[in-house]
Amino acid sequence: MKSKTNFRKINEFERNLIFTMFENISSNYSLFFDENKSSLYISFNKSDPNDKYPSVYLISTELSEVISKSKFKANIMSAGVYFGFVKNNKFFLSLEGAELLHNFRISNENNYLYVNNEAEKAVLYGNPIKKEMIVNISKELKKEDILLIFNLSNELISLACSLMNFENYLKTNPKEIIAVNLVDKGYYLRKRQ
Repeated sequence: MKSKTNFRKINEFERNLIFTMFENISSNYSLFFDENKSSLYISFNKSDPNDKYPSVYLISTELSEVISKSKFKANIMSAGVYFGFVKNNKFFLSLEGAELLHNFRISNENNYLYVNNEAEKAVLYGNPIKKEMIVNISKELKKEDILLIFNLSNELISLACSLMNFENYLKTNPKEIIAVNLVDKGYYLRKRQ
């Protein structure tokens, strides 16, 4: 029986999609891939109806060499760090990918947003971020920025999309929604197993 999984290095079109998204997060993203000697792979699993979108993985050069020599290449579904997925010709960064970029100091601090303890619980339930929840926000905030949401312990808990720029943020009331939660660490607990 022929495998329905396709796990391979990204092509030029996919690379452009992914790197276009990275330009919104950091101008240093290419250094990250060069210095860490990493490659991006994409996985299509046609046999799983729940797996609708291709997944992207970050793989070290060493692991990439092992995969290329493997006799079981057709059976590989994932390897390395889950970095995100592609949907409608757009790349969506995973929380794991964002955390890796943050740990390597590749992400832009203008995209950091810190929330209070009460807000942390709300965010982990998938709720949007209201002005009253915010402890620290960049004056460089722009509408539709991808934001890395941190708790007071400096732990990345969510990725969100801003709904306004900083000037509008200053004019809003405390109950106003500032950003929409895209993915959060609580998702893994809420996800149907």
